[in-house]
Amino acid sequence: MALRRQLLLMASITLALPWAGREYVREMEARVRHGQQSALMATAQAVAARIGADAELLAHLREQFMGGDADAYYAHRLPAPVVVDGYRDEWRAFGFQEQMPSDASHVRVTWGLHNGTLYGLVRVADADRRFFDPAKPITSADHLLLNLGPHVLRLYTAAPGGVTVERRAAEGRWVREHSVTGVWNEEEVAYSLELRLPLSWAREGVGLAVDSTELVPKALVVPAPDLDKLLQVFVRPGVRLSLVAGGWSVGQAGHLQQDNEETELVPGRWLVRLMLGQQHLPLLDSGQASGRLTGSEVQEAVAGRAGEAWYRWGETQVGRVAMPVPPSALVVVAEQSMNATDTLSSGAFGRLLFYSILASGAVALVLLTYASVLSWRIRRLSRAAQQAVDADGRIRGNFSPNQFPASRSHDEIGDLARTYQAMLQRLQHYTQHLESLAGKLSHELRTPLAMVRGSLDNLAQVTDPAEQKIYLDRASEGLQRLSNILNAMSAAARLEQSLHQYELESLDCRRLFEELVKMYGDLYRPCPVTLRLESEGPWQVAAAPELLAQMCDKLMENAADFVDAQGDIELVLARLDKWVRLQVINTGQPLPENLQERIFDSLTGTRAGEGHHLGFGLYMVRLIVQHHQGKVRAFNHPDGGRVVFEILLPA
Repeated sequence: MALRRQLLLMASITLALPWAGREYVREMEARVRHGQQSALMATAQAVAARIGADAELLAHLREQFMGGDADAYYAHRLPAPVVVDGYRDEWRAFGFQEQMPSDASHVRVTWGLHNGTLYGLVRVADADRRFFDPAKPITSADHLLLNLGPHVLRLYTAAPGGVTVERRAAEGRWVREHSVTGVWNEEEVAYSLELRLPLSWAREGVGLAVDSTELVPKALVVPAPDLDKLLQVFVRPGVRLSLVAGGWSVGQAGHLQQDNEETELVPGRWLVRLMLGQQHLPLLDSGQASGRLTGSEVQEAVAGRAGEAWYRWGETQVGRVAMPVPPSALVVVAEQSMNATDTLSSGAFGRLLFYSILASGAVALVLLTYASVLSWRIRRLSRAAQQAVDADGRIRGNFSPNQFPASRSHDEIGDLARTYQAMLQRLQHYTQHLESLAGKLSHELRTPLAMVRGSLDNLAQVTDPAEQKIYLDRASEGLQRLSNILNAMSAAARLEQSLHQYELESLDCRRLFEELVKMYGDLYRPCPVTLRLESEGPWQVAAAPELLAQMCDKLMENAADFVDAQGDIELVLARLDKWVRLQVINTGQPLPENLQERIFDSLTGTRAGEGHHLGFGLYMVRLIVQHHQGKVRAFNHPDGGRVVFEILLPA
């Protein structure tokens, strides 16, 4: 995979930022909601404590409580007086849920309350309708009976329109009652009767019957305005408080809010909510239609435990808590719209998502640009390396290390370019050495071979024993030189193959060099050989003593071959930071500049006029130093007249 694609793939990791932001916003949203739910619980607890501490209020509520029976009727709050005309249009607009008497499935009734007046709408499914005929008994016509405790009413009509209302007197007679009015309206397969009567008449309940005897009155749950005023004290904006008795809402204050203006300000809100995760919440039943609050949290409060739940109200989430009012069976319900929190989290996540995607795109662009620069540098380095080496693996003749694009950058690619440059330079030198090796070896072998051949030819032409001995000595000398060359090459090859057999051990090199200097003093007399310490130890190195001794032997042989007649050889030992340094210094002619870097190669030409020297000894020195992971170099002494061979071994 290309470098740019790899970095682009790595840049895709920044897409984890939106995910992390989503998790953070969800956590923040959960904490904010928990805080608001706690505040809502505190409000409900304060209301419950206020009601529970008022014994007179509790007694009043027990007296007025008529909603313990779940089969009771509920009188809804009406925003305005109802026009009693027999039509259901206004009631449909209110959205109230119709109720059904327990033994009359074909009857539906709805009750409403406004300013002490009770309004009712009774719908009866009846395809065969019979109007009142004065010539016939009332029981032969469709009529409605209302049992209001002390008052029993009978309603009937001779035609659609206003109804006749009669009240049963004490002695069983029916008399006209003008305090109650009603209008009869016909539908296709049913008829409806709209009523208006004083609320005080229904305090003891309402019994409803159609074309039959009156029923026992059922409780009529009537919301109390004084409870609304009590709850209003604790209301905050966006909070709705309700007092529940037997599951019926008997007091209410405050309103929920849907802040649509803020919601529209959040762009792509549906996408943000989708990424945040849609919560599957039940729809909110506010009790406006049925008058009942029967959620699980209300049931927990009835059982004596505080409860809480979440609901969905359109696009808004609503939190609801329920708090019992001991020692009564009343429950305080507090509700609050969480739309502000929802908008806050959606807006925050929307901005976070936008900035995260923008940052991810910027990072991807920067990485792509950076990858392009890196790719260009690497391709440039690759082309330069390919141009430096031909198809056969040889360095091209026109290659110059100075032309290689060595980078000045201090990064890894710059180091790689400089390493390539140095490696190609060393490879060029080594290639030149290999190319000249045949010529050097041919030159070294040509002289002794010529000596042998010439001596043998001359030996065949002379008969004088004295002259024959001269030619035999010359032939022996040539053979000896050939033997020395082959022995040196074999020794170098054996050393290179056997280096891995030597194990390194902790060695005090000072003691080793002191013993060797004593031996060299006797071996190279009259040339003085001395050891000088430039610093204090420790002198411990990890080395093979046999190899170090062999290394010193080769260095001493080389120094002895080139030392002046009145010169000396000095070994200088010093401890550096991480190295132990050994310098072998001998007096004599300086090294040529072009020979200082190649003198440790095999069959490298030596300094002119200093006798015969093949260069295998210094080559073996380099092999031993490299095996010890050290460094070796040769240079002319700054004071002149001396040559220094320096060895660095890891301390």
